[in-house]
Amino acid sequence: MQIELDEELVLRARAQASTTDVSDSKLIADAVAEWLAFAALEASSVPGLTADEADALAVSEVRAHRASRGNAA
Repeated sequence: MQIELDEELVLRARAQASTTDVSDSKLIADAVAEWLAFAALEASSVPGLTADEADALAVSEVRAHRASRGNAA
């Protein structure tokens, strides 16, 4: 799977990670999770999709991404 991340999001994540001992893979995983949270917020504005459904969708996507990488949910 290929995901294109917003450059600003990556820069903010790297700036935050620069003060800690965080691996690149963790940095990207966190950035993807943040992106999915934004996507869930956008999806919650879609008629017929409740906030709970948007949250469930975001959680599902994060878990699917982690499973594809072999990480625990």
